[in-house]
Amino acid sequence: MFLLQLFYVLRESVSGLLGAFQVDVVLIVWVFF
Repeated sequence: MFLLQLFYVLRESVSGLLGAFQVDVVLIVWVFF
C-alpha cells in the first residue's frame, strides 16, 4: 500500500514537471515567433 502511494506521488510530480516544461516551451516559442 505504501509503495503504491509512493508511486502515485512520484508519477504526479513527474507529470507536473513535464507539464511545466511544456508550458515553458510554448511560452518561449510564442515570444520568439
